[in-house]
Amino acid sequence: AFASALCESLGGGVVTLGGESSESHYLDNTQEFADRFTKMLELGCMTKPVKLIMPLVNWTKIKELRWGYKNNFDWVYSMTWSCDQALKDRNGNFIPCGICGCCNSRRFAYHKLGYDDPQHYLDNEYFFKIFLPEYEARKQEVKFRYE
Repeated sequence: AFASALCESLGGGVVTLGGESSESHYLDNTQEFADRFTKMLELGCMTKPVKLIMPLVNWTKIKELRWGYKNNFDWVYSMTWSCDQALKDRNGNFIPCGICGCCNSRRFAYHKLGYDDPQHYLDNEYFFKIFLPEYEARKQEVKFRYE
């Protein structure tokens, strides 16, 4: 809603949401959500209606990352989050938890492609302990790479 209000105030007509099929069990990652939100914006905008689009809605997170890296958009990923419950770190800054489904979906995609995830997580070890059985044997290497 905030992005839509900002878009309208700047005279724009489109807000892009990065939802994709790997997380379509979250309703805000579906085309139906984008369509219904756009209908609501048609009623709520004071001037020109804003449309919500989801160009990646049929892509998986792996396909999205692969495309981004291949086309030199890898710098964008250091500014994105995939977290259900961002928490505060020791300095009081909000960061992704590293435990929720969204964090682990992102981490799985990075791991599957062999890319280093630029994101820092409150719990950096959870993904490796739960999803990678060889984690304990590689703990020092992983700690170095991901912290």
